[in-house]
Amino acid sequence: MEDSILLTYKSATLRKSDIDNLRDCCWLNDQCINFYYEYLANTVQGIDNVKLVDPASAALLLYTDDIEDLFDIFEPLELPDADLICCPVNDNTDKFKGAGGSHWTLLFYSKAHHSFFYSDSGSTGCVLSNIPSVATKLHWLITNNREGTSEQGTDFEINVVKNAPKQTNSYDCGVYVLEMTRLLIDMYLSDEGISSVELEDYKFDDLTSSENVNELRHTIRDTISALIGES
Repeated sequence: MEDSILLTYKSATLRKSDIDNLRDCCWLNDQCINFYYEYLANTVQGIDNVKLVDPASAALLLYTDDIEDLFDIFEPLELPDADLICCPVNDNTDKFKGAGGSHWTLLFYSKAHHSFFYSDSGSTGCVLSNIPSVATKLHWLITNNREGTSEQGTDFEINVVKNAPKQTNSYDCGVYVLEMTRLLIDMYLSDEGISSVELEDYKFDDLTSSENVNELRHTIRDTISALIGES
């Protein structure tokens, strides 16, 4: 059976195989994450200064070494104006394998804290090897540093979120990235805002559960089905 395109939504193109990844016990691919980021950006009010970096752009950050190319690519996102930047990063280390990797994590930047934070639903406790490079290049873009001189540990730090929600299986990492993104947006839009929160120590794991994450998976699938029905 042909793997036909079932939905085009903004920059997201979903084939049948992509939507099948939203079934229970499946690992989300780039297209699933990109769709949900596009959906949030276009349906949630008040997040013009929240920038959601899709997985393909995250890969460009990782593998593009030419600084001017990076600035040309990311200029439309207006990252220096962003209050919050969310960037999903996986563990693929082969730039010639676009759909590679086996684990998703979330790198995010808060202007109010002038810091990067790293959320990982896995249990290893180690920062993914791709994260420092992505954070460094994001820092260049945020600070308009066309010389590319900033380095982790000197000009900025990556703080590990100690109480990130944790998955209890081997396949929900991508959905946890989306759930964490949703929690951060809710925090950003709240009356207290994100600036009053100590993000590194905040108990994000108290705000959600594996049941909520599974519900989000189903909600995204239902949303896609509804959009397909409208098209």
